[in-house]
Amino acid sequence: MKQYKANLSVISQRYGDLERRVLLHFADRPDKDTIDLLGNLEILLMYLIRDGFLEPLPRKSAMFVTPGMMEQPYRLTAEGRAFVQRWLAAEPLGSS
Repeated sequence: MKQYKANLSVISQRYGDLERRVLLHFADRPDKDTIDLLGNLEILLMYLIRDGFLEPLPRKSAMFVTPGMMEQPYRLTAEGRAFVQRWLAAEPLGSS
């Protein structure tokens, strides 16, 4: 329980709400490694990208969700998958 709380502290201090939700998305879907989000959210995913856990992929097409808003796919990297697995196993996460 102590390690779980320590990990929660690391995640809460390092990552914003959207980033935590993206990590949770992949934690709940271990068979998935991509997620499509609205474009122009990269600033809200900055730490996951900087830490090498998430990477933007080329857009699939010029498909607009709403006028001016395109979808942007992101891929969970191998490092990102390892981070999620350590988190789920309540192993030490460090401070990335």
